[in-house]
Amino acid sequence: MLHACFQLLTDFVDQEISQDIVDWEHDEKQRQVRKEIDFLYNWWKQRIKDEAEQNLDPIWSERLHDIDDEMLTRLIKIRRHLWT
Repeated sequence: MLHACFQLLTDFVDQEISQDIVDWEHDEKQRQVRKEIDFLYNWWKQRIKDEAEQNLDPIWSERLHDIDDEMLTRLIKIRRHLWT
């Protein structure tokens, strides 16, 4: 589920966010959502890079599970803003 949800975020950022359909500067809420999208996207890109390069084993790492759960929860909280 983690990989699927973050792939959807990645697709959104890579393919849709730059189309200027949403005014991310419209108000403070939009600015905060955009910051969260950028944060989660960058976190995910770094996480999968680290996993590949360092042979992290997310299945057996309790600390990584906790971080993944936190980030997935943050992603779910902004899900309504991800589709244009």
